[in-house]
Order: sequence, then C-alpha cells, then structure tokens
Amino acid sequence: MPISMAHSLWLRQTVYTVIVVVLVTTVTACIEIVNSYQNEHQRHEQFGFDLIESFSDTAARAAFHVDTLQAQAVVDGVMQYALFDDVRISTELGTI
Repeated sequence: MPISMAHSLWLRQTVYTVIVVVLVTTVTACIEIVNSYQNEHQRHEQFGFDLIESFSDTAARAAFHVDTLQAQAVVDGVMQYALFDDVRISTELGTI
C-alpha cells in the first residue's frame, strides 16, 4: 500500500512537532535545574557567611567579656587598698 502525499506530510509534521515539544521540554527542564542549583548554591553561601558572622560576633563578645573581667579585676585590686575613690579604665570596647 503506497503512502499518499497527504499522509507523508502529516507524518512529517507530527515528527517535527514531537521533536519541537521534546526540545522545548528539555530546555525548560535544564533551565529549572540550573536555577535550582544556583538558588541552592546561594543558600549555602549565605549560610556560610552567617556562620562566619556568628563566630565573629561570638569571638567579639568573648573578647569583650574577658576585657571587662580583666579591667574589673584591676579596678577591684586598686579599690581594695583604698588608693582611689573612683577608678575608671577605658578600653576599645568600653569603660569600666
């Protein structure tokens, strides 16, 4: 049974349509995968920055606490012998 010209054109058009749909679907899926990867990468990067910032904040608070304790010890030592009525120690982080 010979294939008619109309049937051949219909078959060719159907094949082209399927190819175009597959290509568009593949491109859309690839774009979604790349966007998802970029979003996840940015989320991990932000988490790392937040973690470093929290470590820095914790280190600064610990340094301030140690500095405050050392200054308080000096003030208590000076005040113990009643050498001064009022003693203040100024540091980069504050005044004791």
